[in-house]
Formats: sequence, structure tokens, C-alpha cells
Amino acid sequence: MSKVAWPTRDELFASAKVVIIISLLFALYIFVVDTGLSKIMGFVLK
Repeated sequence: MSKVAWPTRDELFASAKVVIIISLLFALYIFVVDTGLSKIMGFVLK
């Protein structure tokens, strides 16, 4: 484990921010697509 290049505290927080932002954007995208498809299917099946 002595040869492992551990990230600095700042690098760790920057990486965590990127992961959280990407996850939130992906969740928002899935929500929008799911809502849109649900409305389309509701319209088609009515």
C-alpha cells in the first residue's frame, strides 16, 4: 500500500462533487424521460 498514490483532500472533494453532480443530472434525465413516457402512454391508452 505504500506505492498507492492517495488523492489529496482537495482532489477527493472535487471528485466527490463531480460524482454527485453527474448523479443528480442523470437522475433528473431519468425522471424527465419517465414522466414523458408515462404521459404519452396515458394518452395512447385512454
